[in-house]
Formats: sequence, structure tokens, C-alpha cells
Amino acid sequence: MHFSRNRFFLLLALLFVLPFVVPKLVWMAGTKTTIGRMWFDSRTIEVQGVSRHPVYRFKAGADSVWFDGIMNIGYNRGDLVPVRYNASDPYDARVNTFLGLWIDTLLYLIFPSLVLLILYIKPDIIPRKARVRLGRKPLVQIIHDEH
Repeated sequence: MHFSRNRFFLLLALLFVLPFVVPKLVWMAGTKTTIGRMWFDSRTIEVQGVSRHPVYRFKAGADSVWFDGIMNIGYNRGDLVPVRYNASDPYDARVNTFLGLWIDTLLYLIFPSLVLLILYIKPDIIPRKARVRLGRKPLVQIIHDEH
């Protein structure tokens, strides 16, 4: 298969992004939303030091469910927060804001995105007019345009 340079980078970007985004979208499709409350700031002793994270509480049926937030995204003790949780496993919950749902995915994508951006910007790695051939041996071959 032959690709233009731009299509090749688009394909690489999709290969990096989709494995992180699709599972999150599937999870979100099977969740419920409710309102919870930021209950307290917890501290956990780890090898690198003390980590702080908020603890939230919400009701799922007759049960109170507690879950740890990834990071403090601006809520204070006692604030009402939107919550999204898995109906079959209420402990699988997140704060239902953009950062609450997507910050981990964005953090996982930063490094691969930077690598792709550098490869795309540097024309001496894959020249601008080059075509890319995907095959068995070699897996990726850069075909320089002679014009």
C-alpha cells in the first residue's frame, strides 16, 4: 500500500489515538450520571512522597459509593459534583467533567503526539514530497519523489 506523507501520519495518529479513546467512549456509553459531593482531600504515602487526591461520595440506589479522584480539579470540600459511573459497578466512577473524564487519556497521548509532531515537522526524516509504502519487508519504506 502506498500513502502520501500526510495520509501516513494521519494513519499513525489514528493508531496512537484510537486505542486510548475508543475504550473510554465505550465505557461512557454504558454509564449513568448523578450528582455527588466532594467529601475530603486524601493523602497517600508513596515512594516518591505524599500524593493528594480528592475523595467523592454519591448515591447509587440505596448505597453510598466513595471513589478517589485522579486530581483536584477545582472542587472544595462539600461542593456538589457531577458524577458518571458504571451502572453494573458503581465504584467505577469519575467526575463528569472534561478533565475528570479525559485527563488520564490526554496525559497518555502527550508523548506519542509529540513524537509524531517532531517526525512530521522534520522534513529530513520523511521528506515533504515522499510517499510511504507499507509492506512485509520492509514494513515501512520511504519512496523519494524524484521530480
